[in-house]
Amino acid sequence: MLCVMDNLRAASHHFHGSDSKRSNRPSDTVIVTWDGPDDPQDPFNWTLPRKRAVIGLALFASFISSMNGSIISVAHEAINEEFHVSDAKFPHSYWPITSWGLGGALFSLVLFPVMEDFGTRPVFLATYFFFICLLVPIGLAQNFATLIVVRFFSGGCVQLICNAVASIITNVFEEDRARSVPISLYATVYLASTSLGPAIGSCIFQFLSWRWIGYIELIWTAALFPMLFFCLPETRGPAILLAKAKRLRHAGKKACTAEELDHVPLGQVVIRSIQRPLYMLCTELVVFVAAVWAAFSLGTIYLFTQSVEQVYRELYAWDAVQAGYVQAAIAIGEVLGCGLCALTNHWYYASAARNTEVPGTPIPEARLYGAIIGGFFGVTGGMFVYGWTSYPTIHWMAPAIGLAMVGFGTTAVVTSLANYLADAYSKFVASAYGAVGLVENTSLAFLPFAATAMYTNLGFQWASSLLAFVSLALVVTPFAVFRWGKEIRSRSPFMREAIIERQQGSTATSPKVLPWLLPIPSFTDPIPPRSEEDRLRATLTNVEKQQQQVRAQILAGAHQAVHNPSQPPPPLPSPSEIESDTLDLINRRPPSRPLQPLPPGLAAIKDAKEKLDAYDETCEKARNELKERIAKYERLRAAAVGWGEAPRGTGGGDTAMGNTEETNGRTGVAYDVARDPRRKR
Repeated sequence: MLCVMDNLRAASHHFHGSDSKRSNRPSDTVIVTWDGPDDPQDPFNWTLPRKRAVIGLALFASFISSMNGSIISVAHEAINEEFHVSDAKFPHSYWPITSWGLGGALFSLVLFPVMEDFGTRPVFLATYFFFICLLVPIGLAQNFATLIVVRFFSGGCVQLICNAVASIITNVFEEDRARSVPISLYATVYLASTSLGPAIGSCIFQFLSWRWIGYIELIWTAALFPMLFFCLPETRGPAILLAKAKRLRHAGKKACTAEELDHVPLGQVVIRSIQRPLYMLCTELVVFVAAVWAAFSLGTIYLFTQSVEQVYRELYAWDAVQAGYVQAAIAIGEVLGCGLCALTNHWYYASAARNTEVPGTPIPEARLYGAIIGGFFGVTGGMFVYGWTSYPTIHWMAPAIGLAMVGFGTTAVVTSLANYLADAYSKFVASAYGAVGLVENTSLAFLPFAATAMYTNLGFQWASSLLAFVSLALVVTPFAVFRWGKEIRSRSPFMREAIIERQQGSTATSPKVLPWLLPIPSFTDPIPPRSEEDRLRATLTNVEKQQQQVRAQILAGAHQAVHNPSQPPPPLPSPSEIESDTLDLINRRPPSRPLQPLPPGLAAIKDAKEKLDAYDETCEKARNELKERIAKYERLRAAAVGWGEAPRGTGGGDTAMGNTEETNGRTGVAYDVARDPRRKR
């Protein structure tokens, strides 16, 4: 399930094309990008109600399709009887679910990176329609092999649908804080739907034959398709730009997108989507442990499809239908686990204050607090409760409470691990999720095979205790990460590159970037001298002037690189050098070195985009904090001397800021070429 969030990879992959490709492009070809930072077609700029509506519709589709994995489990005895399958020596009735999990593992690893190039909407609709078609043979199957084969492709379709849903979330929400709640809801919907599958299947199987499980699932799945077709828009930015470019080409204009210039052959995409996840799984200890932990948690949910029926049949003489209803307790716990994830988010953001590695950004390991709580009190504690209340003299609700605790912990563990991998591996998170997803789906495919033998040979109490001890061992692993987190990251080439990326991206938030700003005085402090206020205004003007100058030179260089790519210009100063020059200027110190004039051209558009982003973030932070301090000084002075309006000079600061914003309008041709279609603004 973790593999579904692969759209979190860095946006800069659009600029990895070769210079030879760019030099072969005719100079009159238009590079299609967004019409400025506020382009309404950009999904990041959609209104919040529209974003919520799109995500809500996608999550509902995920809920409808995800229960397909476990809904048929309650009818295994009827299926065995009709197709003459025996579970006497081996649980053969679980093969339809095993094939479902294997299909999900292979499809998400191999096909989704390829299908993503077509856009989210066509992939979603085509896969959903194919999934509807695969529900027809479930009710019409004439042999057991048909169920196994059809379920293999059904599992692959469901995983592709879930991948597309997670892509929609990351396509419309740009910032981490904005994405945290939708991603938690996504994980909860996936897990809760899986756990509710047996309960909903029991509702059908109690009154109808097992074939009607497929028929009714076909009815409600098909009923949602028209709504998806008419109401689900395209959310992938490059796909929207590609459609715009095609319209221009149809009108007779030469147009293309940055992705088309940097197009990677299909074979390379498939090889990379398989090779890197497997490599990281074998070489990255963090990825391996996360994969094992997430796979154990998700595999346990599917293990309950076997063990719950066995426990409640022998203890309370319940049939498969009644035992299926009990599994709704797991879904209740998973919803509560989503609440835990929301409550622990502030612990993660508060960790930024003590981050010495990348000052001003949260510590990745702080994401694991929820996993520790959920793993210890939820999965481990729930397994002990489920096991040691499994006596016929104890009320049936006691083991159900243990099931709810396990569901609570599973959501917390899976969500926390997903967020931790995203922070720790940054642009390589797609491959990390691919590795974890592969192990997860393999676990849910094969772990439940051991349920019957384990609960028969060890007994209900010790079988659940064995699972609890495994969970307890996994809960200990985050403490090792807390203790040796820096050492682990220093030995990982993927994590080291992610740290560099965060260091470059933290220039706008790190307190060390702006050391000239003293704490803002309260209204009980002495009135600051007018000279201090004037100095701040002059500093603000200098920052804005330098930003205008550097931006103009960067954009001119980008324009030169497009129209005369054969010229080999010297490289731009690094973001850290630009930042150092800015600090020297603001502190009114002579620059530690002369400000180097920017070259007339650039070797690659990617360099211009990276330097422009770094410089913009630094200056934006400087302007905002300077203006905030000036405003507070003005309010302090007005409160102290009783002025009826703001003191002189306020308009000048606002005018300077306004001029800067106008100068920084992202509508010029040169910037459109240099700008990544999914860049952070």
